[in-house]
Amino acid sequence: EIAVFQAMEENSFLKPQEQTAKPASLSFMRILRVLRLVRIIRVVRVLRLVRELRTMVHSIGSTLVSLFWTILLLLLLIYVTGICFTQMVADSGMDEPEGVAEGTKAFEFFGSLDRSILSLYQAMTGGINWREVMEPLVERTSPVMTMVFCIYIAFAVLAMLNVITGVFVGSALAKATEEDNMDLVHGLREAVESMMVEGSNTLSWENFEPEIKGAQMQRYFESIDLDPSEAEGLFRLLDPEDTGTIDAEDFVMGCLRLHG
Repeated sequence: EIAVFQAMEENSFLKPQEQTAKPASLSFMRILRVLRLVRIIRVVRVLRLVRELRTMVHSIGSTLVSLFWTILLLLLLIYVTGICFTQMVADSGMDEPEGVAEGTKAFEFFGSLDRSILSLYQAMTGGINWREVMEPLVERTSPVMTMVFCIYIAFAVLAMLNVITGVFVGSALAKATEEDNMDLVHGLREAVESMMVEGSNTLSWENFEPEIKGAQMQRYFESIDLDPSEAEGLFRLLDPEDTGTIDAEDFVMGCLRLHG
């Protein structure tokens, strides 16, 4: 469909100029462009067909809240540290103004609060060698700042970023597990439809026994890492009074628990 709209648009450009200059032709061209954008947006529906791609997109979406709090936490750390470093460099400039004059390394990295924040962010993320940022700070303040700056880098990179990575990975894995469970439940519900008593939501042993021993159901249970004998034992467990029928939804949830 996109190709058809593109061909129509290209064809309209090939018309004589006196025709394309008409307001009606211009309106038609605008409509074609809007329709083409709508068709392109429909490509998103492909996500439903590709399970791995859908899982990746959903996993990324599930980390957006964590991303917001991560950015807020990083900004807080960098902002507080930047205020301290900027103030210390500014105090040193009161005695030696030429040391923090424009064009110096101290001015470039710590000449203002926004410069300090950017420098600290670059030092933490590898945008610049953190030793280059530390040297003018130490020169303008005190050698003790070497240890302070090293502690900042160690805390930001080794502690905070690693914890943040773990949070992101945990959120993505939880979403992926949820997707797997949803697919498993959907597949199990489809599998037990043929075993259900007509007109009800129950499974009968008469329908269940031959189906569970069939080659198709054997392959299905193997694909979800579930032993068919476990499913048979689950049926008997859910039917303690030996009535020969159980609730289909209880059976699906029980298989999900057995699957882990």
